[in-house]
Amino acid sequence: MAWLADIDARNLYLDEAIKRYVIARFDGIVALRADESAKLQPLIDKIMDDYRIDISNACRISSIGERPWHLEMGGLMLIVGLPETELRAALTNEQMEAWTSSGDYLNGRAKWQDVQAWHDLRLRKKK
Repeated sequence: MAWLADIDARNLYLDEAIKRYVIARFDGIVALRADESAKLQPLIDKIMDDYRIDISNACRISSIGERPWHLEMGGLMLIVGLPETELRAALTNEQMEAWTSSGDYLNGRAKWQDVQAWHDLRLRKKK
């Protein structure tokens, strides 16, 4: 069963790479300082952990050759899903303005609604 450990290690590596990619893409929009990036990292970690299944469901690949979810909009729907108060605490007002006026924000909002719907459905089924 060593192959299961290999698969788990690959999945962990992929998750970490996606998280770094999302932060880098977001940095391209709002010009993050190192301390701001560090504040965002645990928020991204938590949202990936909490919503991984729901993201997968909302972004199912419907045909061969489609891009993985994290390459759509640079995975920035994760930033949309962060609690606004926590995001505002990590950024300056100018950065928030740059983010919320970007096309990536608007596109990410639409996709995040799908993710949130899957999340709510999954939690209701657990009860």
